[in-house]
Amino acid sequence: MRPRIASACCALFLVPLSILAEENLTEDGVVHGTINIALGNKSGLVVLTDSMVTVTSTAGTHQLSAPGEKLFKLDDRTVCAVAGFASAPAFSPQAALPDLNTSTSAIIHEYIRQSARQPLQSIAEKLRVLALLFRMHLEMIANVRDALGNATAISNYRFQLIVAGYDTDDKPKIGRITLRTANVNGSLMSNVDEAAAIQNVQEQLLWMLNGMPDKAKQILQHPENEANDPVLDLYATSLRENGGRSLTVEQMVELAKRLAYYTHEVHSEVGGPNQVAVFQESQTLRIEQPNFPEPPRPLFHFSLVVNSHFSYSSVVFAKDVPFILVRCSFAGMQHDLDGHYYIGSDFTDSVLTYDGGGANLGKTNQVTNSVLLIGPDAIIEDRTLSDLIAAFSWLRVAYAVPKAKPWQVVPLDSPE
Repeated sequence: MRPRIASACCALFLVPLSILAEENLTEDGVVHGTINIALGNKSGLVVLTDSMVTVTSTAGTHQLSAPGEKLFKLDDRTVCAVAGFASAPAFSPQAALPDLNTSTSAIIHEYIRQSARQPLQSIAEKLRVLALLFRMHLEMIANVRDALGNATAISNYRFQLIVAGYDTDDKPKIGRITLRTANVNGSLMSNVDEAAAIQNVQEQLLWMLNGMPDKAKQILQHPENEANDPVLDLYATSLRENGGRSLTVEQMVELAKRLAYYTHEVHSEVGGPNQVAVFQESQTLRIEQPNFPEPPRPLFHFSLVVNSHFSYSSVVFAKDVPFILVRCSFAGMQHDLDGHYYIGSDFTDSVLTYDGGGANLGKTNQVTNSVLLIGPDAIIEDRTLSDLIAAFSWLRVAYAVPKAKPWQVVPLDSPE
């Protein structure tokens, strides 16, 4: 286990959480299962999820008695719906750790809390920030459970996210992104689909599905296959005559409910009270869902920073707190990338250091006239490092040897 994974796991054991206190957590189940439905046309937007939560264990599956929160108001302009992974305790055959859970609800509520203090983010930025947060949490809980001998199928950590609403340009949009976990050199790593799929809502009906979409997709494409259903008959007529343009918001709500109903008939994991968000044409948001208790804080702290600018300074970000920096700029300074994540940010005339602590400097960022300084603890063959080197046109890539202070800088091709 690499040092950064080990330290993350140690940090997990210091954070007590109780996500599913009323359920029997001596099973090794990952909680999952849902349907997400997003519909939009000229009249507005509708997002619906079910509420049923399913636990999969070595003994099979069962539904939890309490509904799960799967629809979240991010702000007055956007909502998100989640599908797939919902929660998991750390458990081994020798010891149950019911207080060590990672929870979708806890992560999103903390993101909402921090976003309220930051400048407005676009739908694309919201999708990527949430995906990065879940990547961090899923990697840690997956590795903890794996180290404890809890045999959990990697596919159980699959996670999907829909964000819908009115973007920063005041246009209605629906976006989605998927997170998949894979075994990379013995460690469980979560990979975010590189491109978030975002579509503008036009006059005709637009739909997106997550979770268990097979039945809903079939009905949306061929509503005539379900006979004697007034809601689907109305949808079929609208689809045939004007591509769904004539559907009102309330008719889209009823359509989404019927899609959830038919999905339940095929997939027993889907069910319970519907959670519905409705955006009228005037951008007014209405949410209908059960009352859910305020979740505890997520497994570890993180800090969200949006649209900030740092130049020619010695600002240092705490290494034990991951920062997610959105639309930030750095100029003329040395900056440590370890443990931090960047979206739509730019670096100019700077020295960026990486010492194997995990980072995400993806394709949405820009690097100009800057040096990459690789620390002594970085593993040259590590994928994060190789991606970091290949993604940008560095002025220079150098290796830091800890022989004296300040570091002695030696080119990568040096024989030393």
